[in-house]
Amino acid sequence: LGFSVRLPPALGALPAAAYEIQLGTVFGNPFADYDDTPLLIDTQILTVREAHSTSEITELPLSVVGGGFVQQEAILRLPIARAVALDLKSKGVTTPTVSGRVAACLRWDEEKIAWTNDGVRQAQGSGATKEMCILSQGQLACFFFLECFTNHLSFFSAANTFVDCAGRPLGEARYDHCQVCEGDNSTCSGCDGVPNSDADGLRLTKTCSAHGSCSGGLQCKCCADSVGLVIEQGAEAAKGAPAGTSLTVCPWYGIMCHRWCTRSDQVGLSGEAEQA
Repeated sequence: LGFSVRLPPALGALPAAAYEIQLGTVFGNPFADYDDTPLLIDTQILTVREAHSTSEITELPLSVVGGGFVQQEAILRLPIARAVALDLKSKGVTTPTVSGRVAACLRWDEEKIAWTNDGVRQAQGSGATKEMCILSQGQLACFFFLECFTNHLSFFSAANTFVDCAGRPLGEARYDHCQVCEGDNSTCSGCDGVPNSDADGLRLTKTCSAHGSCSGGLQCKCCADSVGLVIEQGAEAAKGAPAGTSLTVCPWYGIMCHRWCTRSDQVGLSGEAEQA
């Protein structure tokens, strides 16, 4: 299976009467003197220029769809060795403890003088590495290729790159301290905003053990914002309350509500005792 390209229909809307399309292969990395990124395959060429001209089109045109403009893309299929494809397909997921690896489509950027995937997209994780099988003369032959989409016309290749936690090759998404991809540390932080902190052996969270809330402060406050209030009846509700009276009360004491409190005053985790 060789390098193949599917150009968008909008290419026919370009103004010139005729265009020349060049597809080709350059062995290895012809730009190694500027960027020696190890490539998985030979460099593939896709260029379009006006007939009898040296002026190349570097970016595909926009097309009008539903009253708006849509960037047109070419579909590229880059051949990749079976052993490499199978190896990387098993490593295409990044976890909080393991950095994933995938085969990534790259293009040569003349301005940056570097291999980049700017202007190139592909399926998340190892989803861009695909297999195609054909039956020829009674024999089944299978090939692996890397499928990607681009709005640029340039030199293309593929490399073994890291994949971020969102499945994007060379992406910037990272796990936060709570092990949430692209998180902001809020799911494992207490009212003080510090992730994975604890007091007296208890993990601090913004839920305040369902007894209160942060209420804009740096500590959990019992029954703040009406969280943790309960309805009680009879003599248990409050001193002097008539039997059978329903009262809304806050039975929790202290200003650090990370453990279930008793019905008597006690010293909170902060070292202060305060009856709500």
